[in-house]
Parts: sequence; C-alpha cells; structure tokens
Amino acid sequence: LSNFRVQDCTCFCESDRAMIYSNIAKLMRSCGAVSSSAVDEQALEAFNDLVHRTLPHAFRNALGRVPFQLKHYLAFSLARNFPTMMDQWAQLANGKEPRAVLADSVAVLFP
Repeated sequence: LSNFRVQDCTCFCESDRAMIYSNIAKLMRSCGAVSSSAVDEQALEAFNDLVHRTLPHAFRNALGRVPFQLKHYLAFSLARNFPTMMDQWAQLANGKEPRAVLADSVAVLFP
C-alpha cells in the first residue's frame, strides 16, 4: 500500500478509467479532502495520500499485528503438511483422480 497510486491500477475495461478518475475526484471534493475547485489530478493525489495514511492502519486493526508475510505462512504450512501431501500425491500412482488429489492437497494447506 505504500506504493499505491490509483493512476497505476489496472482497469478491467480501460475505457472506464476516465469515469473512475472523475468519480474519485468528485468524492474527494465532496468530502472536503480537496477544494471544490481542485483539478482531477489533485484529487487523485489526495486519494492516493488517503490510501497511504488510512488503509494500512485499517488493515492492521482488522487483521491484528501480523509478524510474517503471506509467503512465510505458506512456507510454514507447506513444511508442516508436506508429509501428508506426499501421501496424497502417492495416491496418483494408485489411480486416484489428479483433480481430487489437488483438492485434498489444497485442503491440507488451507483447512
């Protein structure tokens, strides 16, 4: 979030970008984050600043202090569950459907 810029976001439909920017600018003007005479680019920068200031704290409050990144939790989970997953993958040799083995493996990682 520290590098977030709405201008760098991907739009599903690129032709909607101007409308989205316009709506964000209107929101920022109407809530008083920028003056009513601010140009859209000023409003978008104010929106970026709002995201930088507000969202990290909101996520931290909602999720609690997380000492590790997601990649660390995935590594811990994989290490903890690797023997069970190997047993499940061995079932491929016994004719179990690959899709079922994959589903069981994901269920082990994300109970």
